[in-house]
Amino acid sequence: MKKAQYFYLLRRGFFSGGGLDSDYQAVLDQATTQGFTAPSDTQQNLQSNIIKTLKAYGVWDKLDLFYLLAGEQENFARLNWKAPAKFELANSGTPTFTTNKGFSNGGGSNYLDTTFNFTNGDKYKLNDAGAFVAFPIMSTTSKTNNRVYGNEEPTSANFLSPRIDVDGSSSSNRNWINGSDYQDPTTALDFHKDNDTIFFQNRTDDSTANYRSTDLAANDVKSAEDTASSSSSLLNDNLVLLQAKGGYLESTATIGMFGLGAALTATDMQTIERAWYTNYYTKL
Repeated sequence: MKKAQYFYLLRRGFFSGGGLDSDYQAVLDQATTQGFTAPSDTQQNLQSNIIKTLKAYGVWDKLDLFYLLAGEQENFARLNWKAPAKFELANSGTPTFTTNKGFSNGGGSNYLDTTFNFTNGDKYKLNDAGAFVAFPIMSTTSKTNNRVYGNEEPTSANFLSPRIDVDGSSSSNRNWINGSDYQDPTTALDFHKDNDTIFFQNRTDDSTANYRSTDLAANDVKSAEDTASSSSSLLNDNLVLLQAKGGYLESTATIGMFGLGAALTATDMQTIERAWYTNYYTKL
């Protein structure tokens, strides 16, 4: 590592010897205010280093929302690390929390409401939008038509709202783009049962959208960019997890991390994969 790069990363608080990141400390402070149990010291250091990594490579400032759902404490996992006093995840029904894995639908009409309205984003804009989700568990029964995140209102779809299949069970993989419009990816997504997968969607202008899916254990990356239906307006609706357009994620498939903000570059996405999988999840 060159000396200039070392001192740049040191100033950004990248190295764990510098103590907890200040933004992560704000999450801990909010947990104390809410009466939530904090993670163990070991997990605090791992979680703080996620933020340090995202900051060091310029990703953190692109986000409106960041949830690390895979942790030791259920209530702590509900906090939005980008603004800890805002957009705490709220249950609709009874989603299931699994320690160090995250939240699943649990069966039935269960999901998590961020209370974040698509029209109120600071970084998330109509033609500059990105979202990502990591799956610690994609269950052995998961097959078709999984609705991972999106909007509550069932008759329309925000343009960043995926519908995915697992292990090539059918051809209904779909990226919702705007209203009722969608793109069917020309490259097969990689979602494998019981493998760790991360998925990204981005809209980079009024007629272009892209996605990236990675089987993290195999470092198997699939990505594509497609011409998308022209954008019109953001939906005046809340972002929800484990549900979209009135459909649900398969009952035991688990979300371990979620973020939303501006469109991400290939380097940004690689950084998020490393922060999540290499630096955190594999060390739990």
